[in-house]
Amino acid sequence: MTAVSKALAACLIGWPAAHSRSPLIHHYWLRTLGIEGGYNIEAVPPEGFAEFVLHLSTHGFVGANVTIPHKERALALTKPDARARAVGAANTLWYEGGELCSTNTDIEGFIYNLDACAPGWDTVEDALVLGAGGSSRAVVFGLIERGVSRVHLANRTVERATGVRAAGNAVAVGGAGARTKDRRRARHAAAPGGARV
Repeated sequence: MTAVSKALAACLIGWPAAHSRSPLIHHYWLRTLGIEGGYNIEAVPPEGFAEFVLHLSTHGFVGANVTIPHKERALALTKPDARARAVGAANTLWYEGGELCSTNTDIEGFIYNLDACAPGWDTVEDALVLGAGGSSRAVVFGLIERGVSRVHLANRTVERATGVRAAGNAVAVGGAGARTKDRRRARHAAAPGGARV
């Protein structure tokens, strides 16, 4: 009798997650490249995220992609590489020597799309990013890495936007609910490397 091995599987973890097209995309490439494997959606609420991620392999997965609202929490629960630490969020998880590791691939996803769709975009000096979540952190990091001098961040709250600055990203911060004095103070706080935060 021959042993039957189960195909390796990964998943997308988010809340909500049912709208995602990730399984369609991943299954296409698995078939096209002849790779035996699977890719599922796992709708995991914030209160269940830690348990799910810390027991990812017992749920049958060798790795995962992470989406809203879990990217910052994923960073804290895994062994992040330098890129994920610099961004302050993780969106890709895998096991290495039994340890759950993480990185952030949102940077390349955003930057490569700009390169393809708006050639020459990186000659600008200023950019505006809307929002201060895990994906916004990656966008800010990528813009600064590509040489944009000033990145302005607009968010509903100054506190959340200031968290992007605390993660080491250089950004001018403004929030819809911020008082003018707070906005002015946030815009003029200098970040490491000389760019504005």
